Amino acid sequence: MSIFHLRAAACRGRLRGPARVCTFVGGEGFNVPGLAVPNLNAESTTLLAFILLDAAEHTILRKLAAANELPALASLRSRGSLVPIRSDAHRLDGGVFQTLLTGVSPAKHGIYKYQQLVPGTYRYQRSKAVSSPVPQVWRILSDRGHRCCVFDVAKAFPIDGFHGSLVASWGSYTPAGDPASSPAELLQAVLRRFGPHPQRFQKPLPLLAREYPAILDRLQKAARTRTDICLWMLEQSPCDVFMTSFSEPHVACHQFWHLRDPGHPMFDPAAADLCSEAIEDVYRAVDAGLARLLEALPDDATIVLLAQQGVQNNYSGSQLLPHWLARREGLTPRQATTPWLIRAGAALGSPLRLFIFSRLPESVGNRLSALRFQAKTDVFMMAGSEYAALLRVNLQGREPAGTVSRDAYRATIDGLVEDLLALRNPATGQPAVQEILLPQEEWSGPLVDTLPDVVVHWANDKPIDALECPRFGAITDAQEFADVTHSSHTGEGVAIVAGPSIAHGEIGTPHDVRDINATLYDLLGEEIPEHIEGKPIQFSPTLVSS
Repeated sequence: MSIFHLRAAACRGRLRGPARVCTFVGGEGFNVPGLAVPNLNAESTTLLAFILLDAAEHTILRKLAAANELPALASLRSRGSLVPIRSDAHRLDGGVFQTLLTGVSPAKHGIYKYQQLVPGTYRYQRSKAVSSPVPQVWRILSDRGHRCCVFDVAKAFPIDGFHGSLVASWGSYTPAGDPASSPAELLQAVLRRFGPHPQRFQKPLPLLAREYPAILDRLQKAARTRTDICLWMLEQSPCDVFMTSFSEPHVACHQFWHLRDPGHPMFDPAAADLCSEAIEDVYRAVDAGLARLLEALPDDATIVLLAQQGVQNNYSGSQLLPHWLARREGLTPRQATTPWLIRAGAALGSPLRLFIFSRLPESVGNRLSALRFQAKTDVFMMAGSEYAALLRVNLQGREPAGTVSRDAYRATIDGLVEDLLALRNPATGQPAVQEILLPQEEWSGPLVDTLPDVVVHWANDKPIDALECPRFGAITDAQEFADVTHSSHTGEGVAIVAGPSIAHGEIGTPHDVRDINATLYDLLGEEIPEHIEGKPIQFSPTLVSS
């Protein structure tokens, strides 16, 4: 057992104890008398800090750090280990955070998109991490006696009897629900002192050029406010495990990515002149917050910094698949879709459509999704296909009006995969599909049957405005999405781990994002739960020269 592990075990024993009643001090009008927080003493100190840079593109991070434009990140890199990370963000982007936080695949935790098909129906509802059968990492650490301070990590939700303080959905990009906290009074203390997130989600595109600088200002302010809240929470309720996530890079990537590429179909030269380095500016604001957090943490704390997924142009062909699926089965687009709804959405235009859709009651939005993605073919496309296409076999005994027998399931999948791989992008003459994921073969678990049967990862090298099919020519009729963006995600990320027991260098072999989960337990000297699918990262002797 390392010195760090011995210290962690000793600290756990010292910090266990009943809660006491104290006051969260927030200045005039912000006190919350009677708020219960853990029993602390002067020796309490943070052992492990887990900080996420949500969807920060690792190539930009590396470039800016090398130029010393991200001094906090560069400093952390100079004394820690750099680890390449792989995730399924390019295939099932909605499940990456839950995979990270639980250490298991979507086949076990059940989360793959923000909006998911309700099993046994053709209806959709918002995915809810609180309903996942696998506990998140801070729940297990809390149950083992660790004092945890968790602020605004995506998919977090309040927990009864939590050993520490937790604020959920203040500004996370993929929230598990409405803003909440453990203890319940903490959220209101945060909101009264610091207010809501200045720019929680991206605004629907296209925008006027003059709108972009205001969004950039709000994101930079949000990074500063997030840091202020974290420092305040650490001061009010010291802990031995601290976790937070900067969501601002995620919003920035979907808001500004198209301004980096003059060849992008949505490139706006006037906006690019005003915000030529908007994403870099957001990263710089986050780095300034990171510097303040690192300064406040003990010198011997272990830091795990993670950018779990990257960014790329969104050149998806999913909008063409409903008509392609219909043609495959000898149907007309009118027979396979809901034409009046599609025509109404097209008439509204993308910004107005998204504005209206985002303000509808959740139940109404779910019903509209069920109409737009009707299962009228043997294989149907699911809601949430704005990046990778999510396809599901209309299976008898699983879907309410299934058309494919269990005996024909394998042949249906094989034929579908063969036809998908034959699709070409007429603009390039190259295959339109880069990779196909079959979750039933990739993973095992009790919830695997709730996942899409086929996930189509597009080539993404050029826009796909049509699909050439050897069997029936070109497909040009598109079904528009209510929430399509100009950028999507890659499965490539990076982690930096620094601390007393961590050697400096770079690990050459990429690690799965589930390995980060296992590593958190290992760094605390904790036994890794049996259900965790990841393996702890070994920082020696696999290090290579930096």
